[in-house]
Amino acid sequence: MDDDQDLERYVKGNRAQLWLDNYTRKKINILMDTGDFDSVSYLLKVAVHRLAAEYELGGVKITKTKMETE
Repeated sequence: MDDDQDLERYVKGNRAQLWLDNYTRKKINILMDTGDFDSVSYLLKVAVHRLAAEYELGGVKITKTKMETE
């Protein structure tokens, strides 16, 4: 699979519509209030990069998703 196909496997295009629970929305607002992030997009970019690094180091426990348990 080439790089372009790999990038399009789960994320289509450059925009996303997210449905957030109240807890996640509150956490995003708290993080944005620190002034450390220029935008929510940048905050999400940092979060994904850090999560990916934790996965690579084995620091994230992988659990079954709701769909896998049904």
